[in-house]
Amino acid sequence: MPLPWRAGANENTVIEFSHPAMVQGKPVPAGSYGLFFVINKDNTGEVILSKDYRSWGSFWYNPAQDQLRAAIQLRDVPHTELLTYDFINLDKNAAELVLNWEKKQFPVTLKFAVDDLVIANAKEELKGPTGFNWQGYSSAANYALKNKVSLEQGLEWIDQAIAQNNSFTTLNIKSGLLQETGKAAAADKVKQEAMAIATEVELNNYGYQLLGQAQHDKAIEIFKLNTQRFPNSANAWDSLGEGFATKGDSKNAIASFKKSLSMNPPENVKANSEKYMKQLGAMK
Repeated sequence: MPLPWRAGANENTVIEFSHPAMVQGKPVPAGSYGLFFVINKDNTGEVILSKDYRSWGSFWYNPAQDQLRAAIQLRDVPHTELLTYDFINLDKNAAELVLNWEKKQFPVTLKFAVDDLVIANAKEELKGPTGFNWQGYSSAANYALKNKVSLEQGLEWIDQAIAQNNSFTTLNIKSGLLQETGKAAAADKVKQEAMAIATEVELNNYGYQLLGQAQHDKAIEIFKLNTQRFPNSANAWDSLGEGFATKGDSKNAIASFKKSLSMNPPENVKANSEKYMKQLGAMK
């Protein structure tokens, strides 16, 4: 049978997977593989991963050593002078490995179970020095929350973080995890505990987090709470103004920015309030 192309020049081209992968929809164990291609005149082809990755080129290629052989569809691309590898169409779990040469592109889809890998890695990391501080547990729990994976494990982690640091940050993560696991009443209780001990900066950051999620009313509620607790903070009033402005409530936004500007705010806060005031037509 004709020998496949070694996907490069001279020595074998090698691809190494640190973790199990799906290649063109087929499972491939972690390891190193010789990369080969079969090319047909109709722009179809095959990608081959050979367990024999040490041989020179394809001279000793043996199909019995194939770990994977899968169909690919070549693409026409602008002329590429040098043979080039790249990763395109990246998302959280997948990417296309592409080989570009002359006017052809050889695409190979790679996918990884990223959430599983991250959670497994977190478990191992927390057995080491990372496990002796609350930040490691909090970070792992927050990943579980943000990605909605291993939620019960996330609750265990955040409880370990809270035992070391009972703060707005850790309690807020626990509230989110409780909410995601269907424990709404418990989530609300923990949320109230978190709000009760939140600092000005923590409340402000939380308000902007909600604003970034387009939860305008909730963000404004948090910003208002911050101005009630810290009525002499120009930054708190500036943030409240930004919350109103983002929602489209010009009247309350202008009033909040005026309040901020009346307090002789720091330059960065002053600049932000004045920027919004100009945008709202309240300052020339």
